[in-house]
Amino acid sequence: MKSPIKDLRFQPKSLRSLKELIPRKSNVDTYLLYSGELEINLAEEERYLVSHTNSYVVYDFWRALFHSPEIITQMVEHFWPIEDDKLFEVYQKRFRTYTDHLMRAALFFILNRCSSEGMIQSGLFDRSNFNPLAVSYIKRFKKINFDVVWDKNENFEETVTEDTDADYIYLPVGKFSYNFFEDGMSRGFEETRVHHTKLHERLKTFNKKVIVDYIYHPQVVKLYNTWPTKIFLNEYGQIVDQKMAKEVLIANY
Repeated sequence: MKSPIKDLRFQPKSLRSLKELIPRKSNVDTYLLYSGELEINLAEEERYLVSHTNSYVVYDFWRALFHSPEIITQMVEHFWPIEDDKLFEVYQKRFRTYTDHLMRAALFFILNRCSSEGMIQSGLFDRSNFNPLAVSYIKRFKKINFDVVWDKNENFEETVTEDTDADYIYLPVGKFSYNFFEDGMSRGFEETRVHHTKLHERLKTFNKKVIVDYIYHPQVVKLYNTWPTKIFLNEYGQIVDQKMAKEVLIANY
């Protein structure tokens, strides 16, 4: 099953390696939910996921999709096609003024699909990904072993916890920044700020099994240098030497 949402910031290719690190029947807490593509794939193969987000609009979309995919599909079809970038900008500005949560979910999908970056508040107008095939992903969506939680605290690192029933914790963090001015920044209300050093300080105290997933950067490997498992992946998800890596999975076990 395909996710209806795209995310061009980080598209993990780590699914095959994750399936080896996280056995079937496991309870898994994931964080930084957005597109849900990887979460759906794990859940379809008998892993039980609770996916966390600090963004209410992301939570709002997934909650609506879980319960009313047919209605959202009808609303989306009413808007299709969008030919005008000015109309796209109007929807961006008015998105949060809609009081009906299903209408917000429909617009979330439309803006995501019409943004060159897959973001609601950023990116240039690009209608190529808003097409009948993408709409069909909403219509065919079925909730399987996958729940979503909204963590209301804006300080993301404080919301990551091992005080749950999860056997594993997975964080697809994406881009790493060692620039003081970029660390912790976000561009829109759908994004979550991540302070990488604070996150590491918190995670290193955990007793549960934790996996972080980053776009490769040597400073990530240095930051997590005491963690025993590091899997370097190329753009196809194949395990490679560090010097060829595009992505890195790091686990504390």
